[in-house]
Amino acid sequence: LKKLKINHMKYSLFACLLFVFACQPAEKSNKPKKLSEKVATSITGVINNPNAPNIILESMGEQHSGKIQNGQFTINLMLDEPKVYTMRYGRTSSPLFINPGDKIAFSTSANQFSQVMNFTGDRALENTFLTEKYNSDRKERSMKVNVYKLEEQEFIEAVEKTKMDKVAAFNTYKAANQLDPYFVFMIENENQYEWANDRLIYPRYHAFYTKKEAFEVSPVYYDFMRDLDRNDPEKMISFNFSSFVTYYTDLEAGKIIEADDNLKLSDNGAVLTKFDFINEKFTDPEIKDFLMYNSIKSHIKYEGANGTPALIE
Repeated sequence: LKKLKINHMKYSLFACLLFVFACQPAEKSNKPKKLSEKVATSITGVINNPNAPNIILESMGEQHSGKIQNGQFTINLMLDEPKVYTMRYGRTSSPLFINPGDKIAFSTSANQFSQVMNFTGDRALENTFLTEKYNSDRKERSMKVNVYKLEEQEFIEAVEKTKMDKVAAFNTYKAANQLDPYFVFMIENENQYEWANDRLIYPRYHAFYTKKEAFEVSPVYYDFMRDLDRNDPEKMISFNFSSFVTYYTDLEAGKIIEADDNLKLSDNGAVLTKFDFINEKFTDPEIKDFLMYNSIKSHIKYEGANGTPALIE
């Protein structure tokens, strides 16, 4: 009888634990749930004085083309989740945020493509902000050499101020407009990981632009990395997050390769080292696939296709 009571207590305790875990709130997802089927989505545009025959829409692993006739084009898509595309026209490009079912429209001119984009229809507010941000960030990058030349503490203060200014500007825009929640999530991560990218590449860029033969950051410089997430696939919609995980992999794997002469002499040593690093430091399958795909792509671009089949096996 005593044994029966003990077993009953064990089962009761187990049931309570199951109840507690079942009642825990599910982890909040910022990304809308993927639709059960793809829905028709469209982008239409007017380009005044066109000087190229097509407009190209690109995202990782896919490309769409719209033929420009009489200054107008239409691209029809089937989507089941939000995406950010790069629109390419001639030698210029511009980002585009789109949700399944959207009917996006814009007008521009050939010589102002990406600079002046007049959006109407769905996501007009989001893409107007995104275009302005893209142009502002591009101008800022062209002047960043002087920022990278700053000494460590001055540099940290400068990029922190830039991040806070961008956060404040977006908060103002967000308060005045009803924006898509996933777009808000994307821009917040764009600001966060742009700052992280600057912090990450500063040591190399500072040494290069100041022509210092030996330059080391302080022991606490990389403490900023502790709180940065590297394994959330929802953040892959952010260009800056994608750049961050790529920079991080290239820099850290590069240190391993630089310290090993055998790896430097091996045909596939560099890319295999990256694979090992990716498997060790990243847990999310989507991010790992993205990084490995880019590693192979970079290897083929700079080293040629020799040995590539062995990497894919």
